[in-house]
Amino acid sequence: MLKKGDVVSVSYRSGYDKQGNPVMETYDKCIVEDINGSHIKVSYRVIGQSENGKDLVEVHEMSFNVNSPDFISVTPHQQ
Repeated sequence: MLKKGDVVSVSYRSGYDKQGNPVMETYDKCIVEDINGSHIKVSYRVIGQSENGKDLVEVHEMSFNVNSPDFISVTPHQQ
């Protein structure tokens, strides 16, 4: 069972392309922030660079309903 602080990979269907095929998204190394019934909230880091060349780290959060047909899987991250 997942718990807060676990590192996971999350896959979901983010939409459809022009031919009607599903577009799949996967986020690796997400941290479980909260689990409430069928809802899971995860955070992940996005690393970029500022104009002066310094690394910038942004933390993004996403919430999923695991019973949604668009949700594919949540998999514990392999070390």
